[in-house]
Amino acid sequence: MHATQLAEIGGWLAINSNDFIHNHPTTNMKSAMRYWAASKCRLQRWQAALKVFEDDFANPCEMHNPWHALETVVQEILISEILTRVWTAVLVEHDRVLEHHEMQSIGHSVFIGHLEARNRALRLILNHRDSNAEAFDRLDEMRRRMERWTDLLLSRTSDLETGLKFGFDENRIRDFAQDRPVDGSEQQIHAQKLFLASLSSSLKRGVTKWSANPDLNREIGAGVLSCLPGDRFDTVGLPKSIMLMQMEQVHNDTHEMVNQLINSEDQFAMDC
Repeated sequence: MHATQLAEIGGWLAINSNDFIHNHPTTNMKSAMRYWAASKCRLQRWQAALKVFEDDFANPCEMHNPWHALETVVQEILISEILTRVWTAVLVEHDRVLEHHEMQSIGHSVFIGHLEARNRALRLILNHRDSNAEAFDRLDEMRRRMERWTDLLLSRTSDLETGLKFGFDENRIRDFAQDRPVDGSEQQIHAQKLFLASLSSSLKRGVTKWSANPDLNREIGAGVLSCLPGDRFDTVGLPKSIMLMQMEQVHNDTHEMVNQLINSEDQFAMDC
């Protein structure tokens, strides 16, 4: 799974966050922990990869140019940060409304780790920008574009003040929030379609087709989606690939539950 698909989940989540926060009183800790475990594993891979790139730049070799692989990893860090920040904001507001504390601690843990990886990656490309100015310019443009989209998405979440804590520019978020359509209006539905279509188009611009961690990205996406009450959400703009992944997760959860019931019956029969 590519990081752009995670960012699309973040976009869909932002405009549907109110349903999850106010109409989903139970928490799926198993799914939340799946998100946390996959995110932590991906963070470890990022840190290991960035350490290799730092060593490559410290010991340059004419036969080896680390920038291609570095650009793939940094792109993934920057693009997937959209979902990390939006999901963390949603979890914090979810726990605040329901007077819980479990979900937001998971979100915060992933958010802090992602922030550390982002800062390390940006320092690395900044320190070595002279060795490949074109690649640095592409990544810097992407950074600014992803930051702007993140702020726009956070302006569409359920609570503006919570969104401000996880954005990049508070004034920009407040400005975006002023243009938010009235909830439930036809204008809002139309705006959502255009909004998500524009996000999808922007995410694909200048992005390599390769993914640094497709397996963990899929686990992270599935972890988020399985936390959501799909029957209460408006599926406007949800990419087909993500809808299929959500259906697959429901199937897997059902299969696991059936296996547990069978095992329980077998154990009961043995005890008897």
